[in-house]
Amino acid sequence: MIYLVVLAYTVYLVYNYDGKRTKSGFETHFRFLLLISILIGGLSYRLGIDTLRYEYMYNSFNKYAQYNYEDFLLSCNEPIWYFLQLFFKNLGADFWVFRLAVLGFVNTTIFWFIKKYSPAVFFSILVYFVYSYFAFNYQVTREAMAVAFSLIGLDCILSNKIRGILWFLFWVTIALFCHHFAFIAIVLPFAARIRNSKWFIVVFLVLLVLSAFMQSFFSELGMLDDNLAERMEVYLKDEKQGYKNDISFIMLVKNLIMSVLPIFLCVLYSKSPIIKDDFYGITLAYVMVGVLTLTSLGIMYRLRNYLAVPMTISMGGFYYSSIKGNILYNKTSIIKNVLIVWLFFAPIYTLFASRLWPMYIPYSSVVFEKEDAQREALYHSMGEY
Repeated sequence: MIYLVVLAYTVYLVYNYDGKRTKSGFETHFRFLLLISILIGGLSYRLGIDTLRYEYMYNSFNKYAQYNYEDFLLSCNEPIWYFLQLFFKNLGADFWVFRLAVLGFVNTTIFWFIKKYSPAVFFSILVYFVYSYFAFNYQVTREAMAVAFSLIGLDCILSNKIRGILWFLFWVTIALFCHHFAFIAIVLPFAARIRNSKWFIVVFLVLLVLSAFMQSFFSELGMLDDNLAERMEVYLKDEKQGYKNDISFIMLVKNLIMSVLPIFLCVLYSKSPIIKDDFYGITLAYVMVGVLTLTSLGIMYRLRNYLAVPMTISMGGFYYSSIKGNILYNKTSIIKNVLIVWLFFAPIYTLFASRLWPMYIPYSSVVFEKEDAQREALYHSMGEY
């Protein structure tokens, strides 16, 4: 399976370049891994529900139609997505060419951001592969474009605290033209200001309690207006770790332990001095949002997408601190290594525990266009064709 090959290759790069700190060949392997990540996503065939919708939108796109502002608001054709489709349609390009170009931008931006800030570049890329790659490349591709633009904006803030704010707002505005929910990226500068772990724990516990009432609260708001009620009903659909029905208490506890606790422990266990405090704060915010997503406010996974890549930077710092000095057998290092293994085990286990894993596995490409029976049955059961 192609995923296992890429996983093994990335683990080797982690060992050789993040562990042994080898310098020779770094750029070559980095670019090759980036190319692989673009090709796997861009050349995929019928992987992900959203990809099916994007393909339908592209194939049925009328390049002669006149769009007004309301059309952009009421459809998935946000301006940048619309004009990209228009450009590639005028070139006579197939959908896979359009998709390859979009994912080229998304993955290149994410790899650039990780390379600039992570002390363990390939380990952070490995975290990205396990936590966000499937979603960004097979599902929320429009939002992934918005995430990429928000990372450019975040880089402006990290480079220049004063002027960077204006540039950040500019790039978030551009992100809005990719996906209407991109306004949530405005949380990034505030999340970056989280500094105190004790304060975080208090907020964490308060949000855990309040989250049980948030859906009811928003539903009450929806009753004030029919249009708002309809939108809130859409936004508050269950999207909790791939489970379609209401989440049980046992399932909630299991997902908290498997998906949130490892990151929570990693961040609180070691605040690496080589990582900017901004990434530490954003990662704590990632954990908060993970709790909200798992409890009752499923739509918060949107915000988690904007926090995910900065989170990989913190995990790179944690890994770097765990192998620094090559001390592998003292008590502290053993605990850190266990946490690192758990960090990857959690999302992989959660993926296979979900009924949605056939969307991504096994891999299928546009070269052969082979349809998987289990995947197609899943799509039909969810009303997709």
